[in-house]
Amino acid sequence: MSTPERSCYSCLFFLGIGKWQKLHGYLVILIFMLVLASNEAWVQRGKNGRIDSQYSQRGINERIDSILDDFDDEDLRFNDYENRLEDSFFKYVARTDDYDRNEVPWESHEPRKPVQVKMSAYLRNVLNVDEPAQIITIETSLRMTWRDPRLTVRIPDYSPTNYVFFRSDVTQHIWFPDVYIDGIQDLRFPAYKVKPAYLRVYNNSMLKYSARVNYDVACPMHFEKYPVDIQRCNVSFESWGHTNHYIMLSWLYEKRKFSKSIALAQFGLDLHFIEEPPSAFGSLGSYSRVTMQLVLTRKITYHLFRTYLPSGLFVIIGWFSLFIPLDHVPGRVTMGMTTLLTLAAMFSAIATTTPRVSYSSKLDIWMVFCVIFVFGTLMEFSLLIFLQKQIFAPKVILPSWKQLLCKPRSSPSTMGSMYRKRRNSLSTERDCHEEMVPTSNNTNGGSQVMVTVSDITANNVTLRKVNSAGLHSLDEMHPMASMSAPAVNALNEPIAANDEEREYINMLHKAEELRHQEILFKIERYAISLFALFFLVFNAVYWTDLLYSAKFDESCVSCVN
Repeated sequence: MSTPERSCYSCLFFLGIGKWQKLHGYLVILIFMLVLASNEAWVQRGKNGRIDSQYSQRGINERIDSILDDFDDEDLRFNDYENRLEDSFFKYVARTDDYDRNEVPWESHEPRKPVQVKMSAYLRNVLNVDEPAQIITIETSLRMTWRDPRLTVRIPDYSPTNYVFFRSDVTQHIWFPDVYIDGIQDLRFPAYKVKPAYLRVYNNSMLKYSARVNYDVACPMHFEKYPVDIQRCNVSFESWGHTNHYIMLSWLYEKRKFSKSIALAQFGLDLHFIEEPPSAFGSLGSYSRVTMQLVLTRKITYHLFRTYLPSGLFVIIGWFSLFIPLDHVPGRVTMGMTTLLTLAAMFSAIATTTPRVSYSSKLDIWMVFCVIFVFGTLMEFSLLIFLQKQIFAPKVILPSWKQLLCKPRSSPSTMGSMYRKRRNSLSTERDCHEEMVPTSNNTNGGSQVMVTVSDITANNVTLRKVNSAGLHSLDEMHPMASMSAPAVNALNEPIAANDEEREYINMLHKAEELRHQEILFKIERYAISLFALFFLVFNAVYWTDLLYSAKFDESCVSCVN
């Protein structure tokens, strides 16, 4: 190995264990390539006899030293941004010799008073109100002002103001209030290239920090009075590590509170600044706290035209169905079921726009009562149909097994249709006699008949009528009251033997039908009146309570203000 090559490798070894430990890898590669290039040049010159090996060794070392000196200067200028930033800040701002950015700038030393941090906030926009998630997104301009007597500003002669302007990066070189936002979910700076934040240092040692941010903050909401509810969203600012013995937060009240261009679809907006008592955390101490309260008053206009008015009209349609006659069953059922299903769909749609809570709101109460009213019309119709088809209709009374097995005493013409047991004939006949005696009256005015097996099968054999209740007044007035009851067939239809009996039977039948129709008509008329009365009373009570609740909440808000 030649002397220049040895000197090159020794140089690299020397650099590797010495100065080059502080440099980056790519610089080592760059210098290595320069050394190789210089090595080849010096080797070529050595072969030509121009220089000797000692001169070659000295020249390489001098060139490497010059490269390293130049690189150290560039690296220092590249990596010393923070130092230069600090130098540029303290070029205009002078600090005391004992300045410590971790120490609170006391207002006075004897006795020591906590630093007064005055805050101000300007609400620029309400970006979103997420009611199911109970989160609001707002954009505000936050400002903090405090005094640090340890800092003295040197204002340039060309400056037209009494302060020096800096970007927010210099805040890491001075004491800064450790204020945080309670309940915050996410924070963003609406920056394009430079973060919208700055620091001003005034000539009286006052410092003012301002930043524009938008953030998501939790807002616990209560929906008992929905849709006339008033939501109060508190955005609280509090010191994280310094108790109220070190920092006292207070609001710097300004005339402008929020932008007049803010427009919310369902809410009216108001803003209050509250200085709350210090938050006590036991042995940790008490911490100063200020709150910006957003008062969101819901506008009832949306639900008035999209919920209350349609649902009320559907209830009135259900009430109109009561005027349809009973014999129009399809039309009446269609109106009732259509209104009921529509109200149920509206109720489900409302539930998707509000959070799932364990209590009922004012709107829930309205929708439930609307559904109950419409359901009541269907129940009333079902009751009338039941009375008409079941209670007031004539019934066919089937005989018991004893009547089917015994011999009747009074009707010899039906002996062929009865069966009797050959054993215990005496007891059977006695039981048959007891069964044939009527024991009760039909309270609905219908006729009770006894039907045998052959009657039901043939449907053409006349039967003996057991009892006819509810017609005593007509029987007493009619001259045929002493006559025996007319025979009826298996369908409970009277069979008249002559014209006089036929007229009497028709009169009884018409009287009974008129009495039944009068009962049904009275029930229908009372149902219509009671339905309208109950709905009017419910509306009077509901709207009085609703408007009173809204008025009371507004008065409470004005008292707080």
